[in-house]
Amino acid sequence: MPGRRIGRPNRGNSRGIKETLTPEQLRQLYVQEQRSLAEIAKQFGCSRQYVLTLCRTYGIPRRSRAQLLSREQG
Repeated sequence: MPGRRIGRPNRGNSRGIKETLTPEQLRQLYVQEQRSLAEIAKQFGCSRQYVLTLCRTYGIPRRSRAQLLSREQG
């Protein structure tokens, strides 16, 4: 689509996403519930990259590769 930037939420969904997905909610979903960025993005109707940007904005550290592998095995 012309004018659409890759990795950004759809224009119709970008307004309000940051307000809807609070730091507490993102921390709950990503850190405590161990949900993936893609799962969270799908739930909130935005891209995985945008959820990653919010993690950085909110100071939520990424999981390590070892944590990801142990999640897949367990």
